[in-house]
Amino acid sequence: MKSISVPGWDEWKIKSVGYTLNFDDPIAQERYEEARNDFELPKNVKRRQNVVMQYLALADSVEALKECQYYFRRYPFYDLPVGKYRHLTHVCEMYFSRFYEVRERIKVLLNSINLAARRKKIDAGKYIKIFDKTFGQEIRARHGIHHRKRFEDVAIDRLYLAEVIAPKLHERFSHKQYHIKEYRRLSREWANRVKAKGRVIDEFLEMVAKLVLENCKITKAD
Repeated sequence: MKSISVPGWDEWKIKSVGYTLNFDDPIAQERYEEARNDFELPKNVKRRQNVVMQYLALADSVEALKECQYYFRRYPFYDLPVGKYRHLTHVCEMYFSRFYEVRERIKVLLNSINLAARRKKIDAGKYIKIFDKTFGQEIRARHGIHHRKRFEDVAIDRLYLAEVIAPKLHERFSHKQYHIKEYRRLSREWANRVKAKGRVIDEFLEMVAKLVLENCKITKAD
């Protein structure tokens, strides 16, 4: 949104930034008191602004999903009680949850477009079905994690055995070398998987962006 031509908006935004920077400063609180409450926009402007904000939220979720590759590539818990098995499991669960987050934000954005648009309404359900079909495995994994049990993967389970049980079975077992090699292989595979899925989800973001441009006159007031 290039600008909002509503009296008082620019002043409120400036004070809003000031309040965020100084919210814990008792002396500055009075100066920015007005910014503690939401600015009341006209309904037609508010609907278009909501489309922009929901799109930005969706784009942020897409970036957060793609950033999971870096969590897979780095193990930052040396000398801490978080093993490599637990680290991979945690990141997998975060990764799958991001898909559901993106899914829900697509739904909210499409519904906000319908509220702001004058033309024929978008069939939000159709696009959600396409998303579910494309990322069905990830969505099912997320539901399983949230409603049944922790994420399980046989390759990651094998890493657990090398990490926890194997050292106790035989003193000369080269579990350390195997464990490190297996962790690197798994983390690389999962990071590449995130990159591949990220390229596909970028296509969804582009598709939704076109729907915004086709159905909403974002930068023009009524």
